[in-house]
Amino acid sequence: MSPRPAQRLVLFVCTGNTCRSPMAEALLRQALGADAGWEVASAGLCAIPGLPASGGAVAALRDAGGDLSAHRSRLLTPALVRQAAVIVALA
Repeated sequence: MSPRPAQRLVLFVCTGNTCRSPMAEALLRQALGADAGWEVASAGLCAIPGLPASGGAVAALRDAGGDLSAHRSRLLTPALVRQAAVIVALA
């Protein structure tokens, strides 16, 4: 049996990583499912690490069947950029 190929990373980036990018991350992760072979993440250009998702984002995603309650913001790093196969910028 051959080893499983390395996962590919889709990275969503916005300003603070509390609204747009975590919502996109959660929606794509939900759409792809667990066995898609893709890792999905998000980060912010000016994020303050550790903040929860905004209340509006939490409510909107809940209405769409998702959950952002465990999300904590993180700052975009060069390492994340190098790991990503796809980077989606959200303005």
